Amino acid sequence: MSLDERLAAVERALTDGDVEPAALSDAATVERRLDAVERRQADLETRIADLEAAVDALRGRAGEDDHDHREAERTAERALATARETRKRFDDADRSERGHHGPTAPAPSEPRESDDEEADGLLAWMRERW
Repeated sequence: MSLDERLAAVERALTDGDVEPAALSDAATVERRLDAVERRQADLETRIADLEAAVDALRGRAGEDDHDHREAERTAERALATARETRKRFDDADRSERGHHGPTAPAPSEPRESDDEEADGLLAWMRERW
C-alpha cells in the first residue's frame, strides 16, 4: 500500500467517509470564526448592559435636577410672596401713621411678566426703609 493510499484510509477512518478532508479545514475555520463571533456578541451584550445602566443613571439624575429646579421655583415664589406681604404691611402701617385709611389693592396671586422688575423694586424699597 502506498503512502497516498494509507493517508486516504486514515482520512476515511477519521471522517467515517462522510466528509472530505478539505471540508475538515473549512469546518475548523468556521468553528474558529463562530467562536470569535460569539465572544464579540458577549462583549457587545456587556457593553449594551453598561450603556443601558448609564442611560438609566442619567435619566435619574435629570429627574433629580427637574425636582431641584421645581423646588427652587417654589422657594422663589414663596420669597416673592413674603416680600409682597411685607411691603403691603409696611404700606398699611405708613398709611395708618399718616391717617389714610383707604382700601389697599390686593397683591396679585399669579406671577406676572414684571415680577423681576417688581422684585428689584421691592429690594430697592426695602433697602431704603432699612
